[in-house]
Amino acid sequence: MKGVRGHGSSRAFTINASSIVLAAGGIGTPIILQRSGINNAGSNFFADLLVNTYGMIKKGHMKDEIGMATLIDEFHENHGFILSPILDTPLDMFMYLPVFKKIRAFRRHRTLGLMTKITDDDSGRVDVNGVIHKPVTERSEKTGYGC
Repeated sequence: MKGVRGHGSSRAFTINASSIVLAAGGIGTPIILQRSGINNAGSNFFADLLVNTYGMIKKGHMKDEIGMATLIDEFHENHGFILSPILDTPLDMFMYLPVFKKIRAFRRHRTLGLMTKITDDDSGRVDVNGVIHKPVTERSEKTGYGC
């Protein structure tokens, strides 16, 4: 029998199972695997290189939309990017918008968001201590500027 042993805030635990799937996210998983002796875990790391663009419209009503519920991929094969409607949370928008545009975070009913995500090369790595090494490659940079 296979299983997992761990410890929470109050006690140790064991979970027995015939199959184990480790999933702690794109950064957490390689760290756990490296600490477990799988040294090449974390290599070939890639990231989602993206830009979110927002505009104000008279009747948007995008505030209730599910982010990335639809995807425009007709440009992916030839140009290396996808488009998708998206609207960050008000807190996210408030934190990274310039001071004079922060009011947009509260006018979600009039905001239209579009994400442009480019293809990325798997040229990075995550170290056992969580440090991420991820250069933007020449190919990814060209794809991004070609959008």
